[in-house]
This record gives sequence, C-alpha cells and structure tokens, in this order.
Amino acid sequence: FIHRRHLLLSTSMLSLLVAHHLGFGPAPAPKPSDGVPGWLVERTLHSEAILCPWTTAPLEDDDCKWRKRMLESLRGSISTCAAPLARSNKVFAHRGAPLVAPEETEESWRIGVESGAGFIECDASITRSQTFVCRHSVCDLHFTTDILSRPELAAKCQSPFTPRTDGGAAHAECCTFDFEDAELAQLCATMEQVTNPDAATVDTYLLGAPGFRSPYIAQQRCHPLMWYEQYLALARKWRVNTIPELKDTDRQDLNDFLAATGRTVFGLADQFAREAAVRGFGRHSEAAVAKGGTVVLQTFDHRVAQHWTTIRPLPSIEFMWSTFLPLHAGEDDPDCKTFDCGAGMVISSLARQGVAFFGPPLQLLLSSAGHRTVPSNASVWYSRLAREHGAALMSWSIERSGCSTTAATPSVQPAAIGTCDWYWGSTEGISSYQHEDTLLALHVLFQDVGIAGIFADFPATASAYLNCVPSRA
Repeated sequence: FIHRRHLLLSTSMLSLLVAHHLGFGPAPAPKPSDGVPGWLVERTLHSEAILCPWTTAPLEDDDCKWRKRMLESLRGSISTCAAPLARSNKVFAHRGAPLVAPEETEESWRIGVESGAGFIECDASITRSQTFVCRHSVCDLHFTTDILSRPELAAKCQSPFTPRTDGGAAHAECCTFDFEDAELAQLCATMEQVTNPDAATVDTYLLGAPGFRSPYIAQQRCHPLMWYEQYLALARKWRVNTIPELKDTDRQDLNDFLAATGRTVFGLADQFAREAAVRGFGRHSEAAVAKGGTVVLQTFDHRVAQHWTTIRPLPSIEFMWSTFLPLHAGEDDPDCKTFDCGAGMVISSLARQGVAFFGPPLQLLLSSAGHRTVPSNASVWYSRLAREHGAALMSWSIERSGCSTTAATPSVQPAAIGTCDWYWGSTEGISSYQHEDTLLALHVLFQDVGIAGIFADFPATASAYLNCVPSRA
C-alpha cells in the first residue's frame, strides 16, 4: 500500500499485497505493518533534493542550512527505524487513506489501520432512509461516486448535471438525503474528483483525481459505499478506535429535509451518538484507547457540541473550526457562524461543559520565521486555552493537499498537482515548498505546539514520524 514513490518489496511481501488487493480469498483483519522497514517508508519522503528557492547561495544561507539539517535528521530517524508503521493512537486516518484509496470505504480504512493509525474516521451523512452513510459531505455524491454515470439515479439528484451556458458554469449536486439506502448501495465510490466548469456534457464534467493522489486502487474494482453502522462494526472487529463526524448540520437544505420528516439536527445528533454507544464505544481514556474501544464525536457546529455535553454518560467530543476569530469573540460575534466558530469565548464555554478536544486546521497552528516553519501566535493562544480547561488540541489534515515545486501541464494532467494549497496557506512559499515539508509540519505540531493527534490522508507518514522521531519533553 505504500506505492507512491520508488518502492522495493521482497517477493513474499509483494505476493501478499497483490493477493490482498486483488481480492484472492477473504481479507484478514488489518494490523499495523510492523514488518515494513524504515528505509522503505523514508523513500516516500525522498523524491527530490531539499530545496531552498529563496536563495542563490544555499551553502551560506542560515535558513537553508537549518532546513537541510532538520529534514535530513527527520528522514534519517525514519530510515533507521525498526517499526515505522507500528500503531500510533495519535494518528487519525482521515476518511481512511484517501491519498491512495477512495475515501470512506472499507479499503481506505484498512490501509489506514495497516499504516499505523489508531483511529479511523467516518463522516456521517443522513440518507432519505434516515440512516447514516459515510460521505464527507451530504452533497458530494456527484464527484466522489459514479452516480453521474447512472442516469436513472442521477435524475433524482437535487441538481442534475447541467452543461456550461453563457449564464454560468457546468454544475451538478447530488445529496445523500436525495436517495434511499437501496439506491445508494448501487453506487461505487471513486477518488474525489476535480470538476470541469466548462463541461458541455456529463462525460467531460469529471476530470479525475488531483495529480498528487494515486487512483489505482480505486480503478481496480467497485468500492461500495459504507454505512455508519458498518464502519462501527468494522472498527469493533478490528479493535481500532473511532472518531466519526456528524456532517453539515448547518446546511439549510439538510435542515429543510429534517423538518419535512419532523426532525431537527439535535435529534440527528442524538441518533449519531446513540449508535456508537450501542456498539460499545465509550469515552476516551488511556485504557479504552489501548483496547480500541473509544469514540470521539466530531462536529464543526458549536450548537451540536453543546448538545452532546448534555448526554450521560458524557461522551468524548471534539469541536473544530477552520477560520481564526479573536479569542475575546463569542457566538454572538457577527463573524461567528453556526459552522466554523472557533472564537475564544465559545471554546472556553464548551470546555467548561465537558468538550475535551479542540481542532483547528494545521495552517492556523503553523507560521514562518524567516524561512523556517514555527508555531503560529494563534497556536500559543489555543494551547494555553486548552490547558487551562484540561482539554487538548488536535489538528487536520496532513497530506490532504499536494505540495509540489511545479504544477503539472494541463494538457497532460487536467487535475493539476498545483501549489501547496489551502492547508499550507500560512507557510506556502515562505517556509513550505515541497512534499518533504510534511515532516517539518509534523515536527512543529507535535514537538512545539503540543497537539494530541493529527488527521492524515496518508497515515503512514504521520505514523512513521511519531514512531521514529524522539519526542522532546
């Protein structure tokens, strides 16, 4: 499953992996790949020379010398490590391992576990049948499944495909609550795809996965959609922890659908929490995590997080946001929305009510000093706030977006690799330039900011860092 760079596999290991991924015989329960050597993992982070594009004199530039020294030290620790993919309960398989497999599928979660992730994630989206299917958004079916190639189902989408016109771009939107479970069960998950705003036909609307992701496992066979209850059953069987997210409770169309059936987002939140409890997943503790029996409920909606604090026994909850707001701001602040309100007063209030984990994105925790990646000022505030309330910080999502020195030629690769993108917005072009910067980001997040866990699209990298690089006190 580590096939993104120059890989050298023994004949026996290669045979085993081929048999597993081609589906010969029943697949065993996944386990961390303790037998994978460190040098093999290190090659995935050694695709090009260490770059210092800001200077023409790299041998004399202090920041460049620091960069080279740090990256070589981190890669060296991984290369000589005995078990880089041992299980790490600080690694959360974000949608599974969507850098190499279709997100929110059994295969994606399996690769996450084999890569050392101690937690796997399902994004729970409500269906017309009032169950939860694992999709990252309630309305992403048109670019994460093959629904547009199935005319009878595509016609039922909230917004069926329309070609580009003088008045606007090509468009489609297909939502989980548009369909019954039996209909969704007919779909195959795909890699998340780039859409073509200039498409004249449905066949030219989807351009494929972005160039920094590997589409080969997705192309191998149909990967059926998975339901929240299936995800919980797999996690129980595999003895791995769960960190599911209740999706899109702020969307008006979702709220309209719920209202038409006599429900609210709070009833949805209760159903979501109850299903995990019934499966035997409990509150986060060191003992429960070691056994694989933990659930951490995620939401970007501060109303839902607050509602969960009224449940007894109190579940473990993570509240997340994506935009910086002043620490003195509260939920009545004009910039504070139902979704994405990481204001200081909101964080403090939720922590006092029992929310144990808080999750800003990595670009809010990272900054640059000269050309060196360092903790941001906001990370100091967030860390202090969390500590004051006995809570912990998590972050998301490493290797979610590509980071390359050159964009692919559009005529060769329509879904271009592009720049480092949103997740690197606070450091791109200043202290982040290439894929190897993933290691520097992890180092600052865990050693300096002090996060308790990281969501990863390719969990092997985060596992290797945490298993192989010595931790500072």
